Amino acid sequence: MDYLSANVPPAFVAAAVLAAVAATVAVYAVARRRGGRPVARALATAAVAAVLMLTLPPVGSAPHTAVTCETTVDPVRRILFAEGWLNVALFVPVGFFGALAVRRPVAVVVSGTVLSALIETAQALLPRLGRGCDSGDLAMNALGTALGATAAAVCWYAAELAGRVRRARRVPHRAAGRL
Repeated sequence: MDYLSANVPPAFVAAAVLAAVAATVAVYAVARRRGGRPVARALATAAVAAVLMLTLPPVGSAPHTAVTCETTVDPVRRILFAEGWLNVALFVPVGFFGALAVRRPVAVVVSGTVLSALIETAQALLPRLGRGCDSGDLAMNALGTALGATAAAVCWYAAELAGRVRRARRVPHRAAGRL
């Protein structure tokens, strides 16, 4: 878990946090004006910003000239290790808040997987980051996005069902009052 023990310069961390907060506030303001679930959109933005802040800062102090890319043939085996679960957990908020924001869970899963692929590609193409790319990370990130999007879909389906039940209970009372 190189991102937890990274020797990341404090100025980079401060700039990344400031950029994430600014992006989150801007998305909230725009969504609020347009009436499009501002809290969910802001939280989705914050989740993506957190993913980027945890996966793209350079690690270590020595300059890196080569990058290692691993192809995990058996991604299920990754589930047995803590790093695999951390990769899943990292993308659950992206899937959850993304699906709540746009109400299209399949599109969110595809977008989250593309985001993960772009991160792994950046880690492969930028050796100065000192990170390695891994197809297992991509699989675990996609799983996390799918779990988050599924949880969001279940939540809004349950909320809609509860709303229908409440409306159905009110109708007989109104009809009885008219007789």
